[in-house]
Amino acid sequence: MKQLLIFCLTILFVPQLLSAQIPEVAKKKFTYVEDRDYLYDHDLRGNTIIPYRAKLRGAHYDSPLDHGQAVFEITGTKVTISEKLRFSTAGIDAAPNKEPVTMHIHKTESKAFGFVMTLIDLRNPEIQGFIQFHCDRGRLVKLHYQEEPTSSEHIYYIAPTPDYQLERDRLYFSQLGDISLVDEEQLYKQKVVPFSTLELKYDHLAFKRIYAKDLVSIEFEEVIIPKGKRRKKRELYIKINDSRNRENPKQVFVIKKNKRSRFFDPIKGKEVPAHVLRVENDLTSKESEIFLVEGSNQTLKYIVIGNVRYLLRSK
Repeated sequence: MKQLLIFCLTILFVPQLLSAQIPEVAKKKFTYVEDRDYLYDHDLRGNTIIPYRAKLRGAHYDSPLDHGQAVFEITGTKVTISEKLRFSTAGIDAAPNKEPVTMHIHKTESKAFGFVMTLIDLRNPEIQGFIQFHCDRGRLVKLHYQEEPTSSEHIYYIAPTPDYQLERDRLYFSQLGDISLVDEEQLYKQKVVPFSTLELKYDHLAFKRIYAKDLVSIEFEEVIIPKGKRRKKRELYIKINDSRNRENPKQVFVIKKNKRSRFFDPIKGKEVPAHVLRVENDLTSKESEIFLVEGSNQTLKYIVIGNVRYLLRSK
């Protein structure tokens, strides 16, 4: 009886003790510098950018922002800017009733510091503004926004990724350059854990970060089925797990054919090297193609499944 009591108490209290030793990770509220690389002007499209600090140009100090006080939502042809703020050289005050502003993207130019996006109000073409995207080696660090020539310029800062998050991301997600596409035999021993996705919309690719809680992975598997004493049947599978896809969180495809060919990128408007997998859905028997797009040295850069691209983490 005494041993049973000790056993029950152990089951009851040990999980609480263990969980208390693990530091609670704060829920992400802002965009991180390391969330995405901005190498080309089309990389700006499809992003929702949430800065964590801001100031009026000319002010000596920047101020912290609450989540959602400033949001830049960029699609293929327009930008919606939500600033629930009032700026002055003395600091920033909340303005919760301030309405968002939607501007048309007139043009985007590459600059030494990053990019400049010229904005125009289609209802009043004389109103023109801009957003400057300041990048450090392809990583977005701050925005300069001016709604029109007579308005003040607002500077927004992007949050650096915390060290603990960088370490977790490095250990958890698959890295660019780590998965070779040269040896097909090695491919079928791989499990890919993508870092982010790009979903093809009408005129842009919508970007979304992946987190460990999303349980996203893509596995390549080889199964050998005995067929008598000397014969064996080889089945190749690709398994997609994505808890964010509520309709199909788990999908299994039989790989019928794997050949090195090209993938047409509709955003870049050109073909890029890729391995084309001719697959059959294990449940519906519907056939389709999955593309393993190559990066440098014939390593995996991203995987295209339907309208979604699964991207690896850049180092």
